[in-house]
Amino acid sequence: MYDKVVSLGYNCEVSFRIEDYFGSIDAMPFSWSFTLNRDKFADAMREPEKLLSEGITVRDDHMLMCNRYELKFHPRYSIFPQFGEYTEEQLTEATAELTDRVKHLADKFNNLCNSDLRTLFVMKVEDKGTEDNKKYIESVLNTLNTKYVSGNFTLAAVVLESAVNDDILALASDKVKIFSVKKFAPIKHTNIMGDMSGWKYIFSVLEPDLAGKNKFYSKVNARRRKWFFETLKRKLKIGER
Repeated sequence: MYDKVVSLGYNCEVSFRIEDYFGSIDAMPFSWSFTLNRDKFADAMREPEKLLSEGITVRDDHMLMCNRYELKFHPRYSIFPQFGEYTEEQLTEATAELTDRVKHLADKFNNLCNSDLRTLFVMKVEDKGTEDNKKYIESVLNTLNTKYVSGNFTLAAVVLESAVNDDILALASDKVKIFSVKKFAPIKHTNIMGDMSGWKYIFSVLEPDLAGKNKFYSKVNARRRKWFFETLKRKLKIGER
């Protein structure tokens, strides 16, 4: 049984599936972020306290990007509009809030890595070719081997079935578990789409005795219903104009 289950991205799909299987997720810096440049990701893991230290850039999707590590974060949409125009005052307030939030999460991550808690780290590996995929997994593992002082962790690397080969499987060890799913969720629907049965299988292997696993699909379906009604509500509002 793991004390902590932590998402290392590369996007929100991992966190949603952790939430679905385990019932909740303890947020860390990379739980709800989007990795744009995975060559810089290991550096972000090593020194998460430097996140946002070189300023932010507003991306087209209104996420705020850390310039130093090229990681995108969701602003608080109660402060910063998810769509359309925004003011400098809104951006200033959103940046201040995000800076405080990320600092808190970075402290949590560093404290975890200095603990003796048994932790499962889960990373999703977008297919960019075998050598690039290997380099990415190895860089994350090497960082954890150095940073996680007690060494009491497991890294689960989730790749696409189409990307599995002998070179990728050769990375498996007592520290690294290689899993695959048929497909990843579309970027805009990481909350409700993807290979649900594949993700459930992965976590059932890693935590087979967890009672909450039986609620996996009920959580997914509840999120789907919420998305459906919110989408319908938006369309009806548009139709009234």
